Amino acid sequence: MRRAPTPYVAFIAALALPLAACVSGEGANSLAGKTETGQRSVPFFRGDVIVTGPPGYCVDPKSIQRKSASGFALMASCAHLSEAPGGYVPAAVITASVLPRAARAQMPTAARLAGPWQNIGVAQQIDGDGIAMIQVESGGDSVLPAGDPRHWRGAMLINGHLIGLAVYGDAGANVAGAAGRTLLMDTAKAILGANAQLPQKPASSQADASADAAAPI
Repeated sequence: MRRAPTPYVAFIAALALPLAACVSGEGANSLAGKTETGQRSVPFFRGDVIVTGPPGYCVDPKSIQRKSASGFALMASCAHLSEAPGGYVPAAVITASVLPRAARAQMPTAARLAGPWQNIGVAQQIDGDGIAMIQVESGGDSVLPAGDPRHWRGAMLINGHLIGLAVYGDAGANVAGAAGRTLLMDTAKAILGANAQLPQKPASSQADASADAAAPI
């Protein structure tokens, strides 16, 4: 009998979703057409998880995907996604992938998150407050046509849902370095704040049994 993939394997698969189709133009400054007002957040899995960007960043409504196995959203500068006035923020693309609830899922560590990307190079591993982060040496230019190969990835646990984050910037921009690390931490802080008032589900439930058939992270 074929064993179901563990939540960690599913999580890595969600992080590796091809994103190039979601980003058009020549880089982080060229995205979908502008809307009148920016969308600041998006709920997934019937409101169990709220994904939101840090100050100055909005959700691209055309990027939102809701499937039974995962959710996805792309965020960028509100000034580039809407007609609403906004202050300067680094030109960056932030992505979020959300997995279904698994009652026994555990907060990922940076070392565990780094494992699948060691063959292409992981420059930094950071276990932060509510988020594990790694700086990956290559692959960012496959997402943004004019992107820096280096980019940041992160992982969080919200209400039993694993959330994978990534931050990409144009080649030569500091988004691949310290600015990207700060942006990822600010994104985690925003998501934690948006979900702080949501009702927390029990540690286990009948509905979660099948999802937890294999060992979690």
